[in-house]
Amino acid sequence: MRRVLISALAATAVATATPAFAQQATVNGATLSSGDSTTINFGGPAGSGATSSLYLQLTGANTTTGVYDFNYTFTNTNASVSNLADFGFQTDPILMGITGTGMSFVLNPINFPGGYSVDACAYVGNNCDAANNQADLFSGTMELTFAGDTSSISLDNFVVRYASLSQLNGISGEGTPVGSVPEPATWGLMLLGFAGVGFAMRRSRKLKPALMQIA
Repeated sequence: MRRVLISALAATAVATATPAFAQQATVNGATLSSGDSTTINFGGPAGSGATSSLYLQLTGANTTTGVYDFNYTFTNTNASVSNLADFGFQTDPILMGITGTGMSFVLNPINFPGGYSVDACAYVGNNCDAANNQADLFSGTMELTFAGDTSSISLDNFVVRYASLSQLNGISGEGTPVGSVPEPATWGLMLLGFAGVGFAMRRSRKLKPALMQIA
């Protein structure tokens, strides 16, 4: 019995553990090291049918200088009912600066409730509400700069803005995350953990008759 419990605990640890060196960036609850990625799925305003997704890949991190680099792809997954205008998120610690390609990145915008740290605008400039270049797909890079000697960062409270919502008389509106897509490596660790627990339980069942005969 003791061996079964140890095997089960070991399998669970394998499925949930994250190496210490991978603790570089947490994005909407997903922990990323350099090269890892996550996808955030969004809903839309009630009655709009709008949906979208934001793919983020951490391509590099310098914890000494506090510079974190990402690739992103912002996709309208129901293009028949709206266009994309921008996305935003908050950071911890406080963000010192941001640059990027593909969209216009604005630090400390005021157009989202709650004072979001970053806004990536379809509009070229700093007026995200205008959404002059609204579209269904944006991709590029973004570089976030924090104070030096930053051992880890987190990006959370994501929000997206839709424009030209057909079900809402063409107005704009916001959407929030509805779930994240686990990366293949995460699925692999989970399956390995389940397999370990299953093996331990099967071994336990095989040992019980022999123990009864000895008794």
